[in-house]
Amino acid sequence: MVKNDPDCKESVRTFGVSASYLQQIAGLDLAAGVEEIDVLVLVTWGTSDALTSAEESRYLAEMINSFHPHRGTYEEFKDMGHGLDLWPSQKAFLESLGRKRDAPFATEFLKKIADWLKQNLGNRHSGAD
Repeated sequence: MVKNDPDCKESVRTFGVSASYLQQIAGLDLAAGVEEIDVLVLVTWGTSDALTSAEESRYLAEMINSFHPHRGTYEEFKDMGHGLDLWPSQKAFLESLGRKRDAPFATEFLKKIADWLKQNLGNRHSGAD
């Protein structure tokens, strides 16, 4: 896009990564990777994350379950940004990028992750397989 229209250079935001990296990510066949690996997966998304969406995250959990039923779980976290920090909105999160502004860590994330691990993996260490 920038090559064809240099005037749009300032409008293109790559969030600190190169455009070629983003093109490589976009070119991945996510379904092929998901189909090969059969493990429990917790897909998370925060409501202040403007880099991904709830729809993308739900889709990933649904894709996992389409190949491996009941292996994917989706969990949403209020006010959490992409860096597991708390922001009042996606706009506030985006405005913080590149400005080195800190925000509190989303401690609820750790609690829910620990609960999910105990619920899904806890019995593996007790010899109850």
